[in-house]
Amino acid sequence: MFVKELEITLENGMKISGELDLPERQGQWKTIILFHGSGPSDRHATVESMGGIVSRNFDLLSEGFVKARYAVFRYDKRENYDIEIIIRDAREVTRFVSGLSEVEGILFYGWSEGVRVCTTLVSDFPNAQALILQSGIAEGWSSYFSYILRELTVEKLKELDNNSDSILEISDFLNCIPDSTSIAFSLYLLILGTDKEGNMKFNEELDPEGKGSFSIIDNWIPLADEIVADPTTLIRFAENAPGETWAGILDDIKKIQLPILVLHGLNDGWISPVEAVQIAKAARNNADIILFKGLGHSLSKVSSPLKDEGGTIEDEVIVRVVKWLKKNVE
Repeated sequence: MFVKELEITLENGMKISGELDLPERQGQWKTIILFHGSGPSDRHATVESMGGIVSRNFDLLSEGFVKARYAVFRYDKRENYDIEIIIRDAREVTRFVSGLSEVEGILFYGWSEGVRVCTTLVSDFPNAQALILQSGIAEGWSSYFSYILRELTVEKLKELDNNSDSILEISDFLNCIPDSTSIAFSLYLLILGTDKEGNMKFNEELDPEGKGSFSIIDNWIPLADEIVADPTTLIRFAENAPGETWAGILDDIKKIQLPILVLHGLNDGWISPVEAVQIAKAARNNADIILFKGLGHSLSKVSSPLKDEGGTIEDEVIVRVVKWLKKNVE
């Protein structure tokens, strides 16, 4: 692999650093641009948990694609949460990459939030040849939060309910350990807190009288339903809550007339595999879909959606993507 370090100056004067990974120093190559998931990320797609590095899956994707004789461009994400800035940066990055002498044509690879970025941008680039969409949201924030709050969190609460009476008490949570799953998002943002003495307590919206208990049916599900109906209400609990009632990517997908590969793990603990099916259906004859048993959001091995903390992407995924590319883009 030959690595060409590049710096992109944006229209606002700010700079983004990235690299073009090449099979050889000379020549023109079909070039895959990798677009990150949500939150802070770098050109490696580094995922950290509890102070340690869980994965750097863009390194593995790039290595696999370069071996298959594709170039890869990846960059250090500048903006973490404002989707309009993220898309604007991605558009300028793509425009820059399209103009490189080494680039013959471009292909979009989006992971999670990157799926939204890809499907928004692709119509601006007539030299785009294909899209690879991994673990993306089809129908917007409401479907995303419905899966996490109404399905997975309810399943977890029933698992924690020692009395099986749909009433949760503080004692049910004493053995919970923070992790990087979507369940931890629910537990530590929406359900659990501490009092002035540092003792565990429930969110006042679930336990307004401070009794140390709440009902799944009478307290949790109404709160979850409120967030699903209007995800912007999550701002009460998180500064980085969605500031929009985004309806998803299906309208954009229907307009794309390029080969599309949809990838999703059946044990994804963040985005329902149903979303992948919806994307593929919207693309009609342009799409192929691969659903991976036993893999999660990062297409790493996961025993259950409730335990999906990310991890190293499986080699099988890269092999199957390359096989699809050789068939559909060569």
